[in-house]
Amino acid sequence: MPDIVELAPAKVNLTLSITGRRPDGYHLLDSLFVYVDLYDRLVIKPHPTLRLTVEGAFATALDDDNLVVRAARVLQAKGAQSAGASIHLWKDIPVAAGLGGGSADAAAALRGLNKLWRMGLSLAELADIGAAIGADVPAAVYSQTTRVRGIGEQLDLGPASAAQTAARHPIVLVNPGVGVATQQVFQRWRQSGIAFGVAEDRLYSGSDHRLSQKISIYSNMLSIPAQELCPAIGDVLQALSAEPGCDLSRMSGSGATCFGLFSSTESATRAAAQLRDKYGWWTWAGKIRDSKL
Repeated sequence: MPDIVELAPAKVNLTLSITGRRPDGYHLLDSLFVYVDLYDRLVIKPHPTLRLTVEGAFATALDDDNLVVRAARVLQAKGAQSAGASIHLWKDIPVAAGLGGGSADAAAALRGLNKLWRMGLSLAELADIGAAIGADVPAAVYSQTTRVRGIGEQLDLGPASAAQTAARHPIVLVNPGVGVATQQVFQRWRQSGIAFGVAEDRLYSGSDHRLSQKISIYSNMLSIPAQELCPAIGDVLQALSAEPGCDLSRMSGSGATCFGLFSSTESATRAAAQLRDKYGWWTWAGKIRDSKL
């Protein structure tokens, strides 16, 4: 069998509302996920045991018990598999950055190992398995524009309005070089006393072709507590919004990566170079994906 190659694209939360909390402590979310053309890459091949090797720009930030290994073990148990696999992960997505890189890697491992071990599971079945691994994993199995609710298990794939318009916007990602712990951000949010948000169905209806205008009145409810823990996030948002051609700037996930939606590819490319040269931040400019993997 030839090597199996799976791409794991980075996720961006265009919006993020906290709509409640379950008795077990898990927070309920309503978020619009899009995926961009920034990828980790997994190469999977047969091997007597389960083995993971990692390289790339952010390889050193990972430990041995990462989500790829967890996903492989969960899938092994699901299918009573005794077969192993050699998984090589090329890591280009920043770690602990609000871009769902670990979840994307886990989802890619599920897809690839499903093929290698000839398990014949559907994407829906893999997404169900992924829910036990991490909140962002079910959506990452599909890696397309998705409205995500609950604790990540309720997926509305390709909301019509958002799916039609998302890919029209060049996007710039900026990370100030610091990681933010998701658990600490949620704890800070709870301490803030900010009220729960409500489901914003209006975002997903209509035919407005300016996505930045549609989401401009919605926000990421974790942005304020994240900035309190990491003031550099506020610096990034301010710098992004000041760049010519930036229609909208927001934080993704629980931070610290922020994004800007731009009016043109040229303005996005110029802004990424400017912010990298001026501040030394990690930056990336590209497109929001408009297709399935």
